Amino acid sequence: ELLDAAARNDGLMVVGLERLLPDTHPLMRCLRSIEEVCRMPARGMTVFVSPPGSTLPIHHDTYEVFTLQLAGGKRWQLFHLVSPRMQPGDDYGVDEPAADVSLSPGDVLYMPKGQVHRVVPTSGDISLSVAQSFEPPTWYTLLEVVLSEIEQDHRFWRSIHPDNIPEGVDARRAALVEAVLRVDAEAFADRIEA
Repeated sequence: ELLDAAARNDGLMVVGLERLLPDTHPLMRCLRSIEEVCRMPARGMTVFVSPPGSTLPIHHDTYEVFTLQLAGGKRWQLFHLVSPRMQPGDDYGVDEPAADVSLSPGDVLYMPKGQVHRVVPTSGDISLSVAQSFEPPTWYTLLEVVLSEIEQDHRFWRSIHPDNIPEGVDARRAALVEAVLRVDAEAFADRIEA
């Protein structure tokens, strides 16, 4: 199947490589090192085999990615950041890339979540890279905690009446501030560490 895919000039993606490699493998040691430095668990490891002429279309990832180029080369065209909540297939409205980065064997590229990009192999050879993805907690989690603080507050369940929107915003702003002040910073830190 792999040879057939290569003959058709199709790219190949192997997801979940971390489940196949022993902990002593250099890629697994690299993954564990990044986990330790970033203080977050890895989401997984994916291998990309890209024949000459294949292109990974414009897209964004909803997680952080470290890509290690193992063989061949790849050109990363970087456009702009979008909300990670943007859906795949949405119109990115891109023209020219804001940056162009070429990877050779041994190079590592960090791609933040939401970074719109396109990937093109640069050499006449097959390109081989491995991507290690991570889903670190974000400050959005703080908003989730605040939301849980106010979900029973009847002021937020009332209908919005067009005649008192500014007063209503002021009243709810005060309730939001109160909810933020009730968040225990140490408990929040414990939650993130967990």
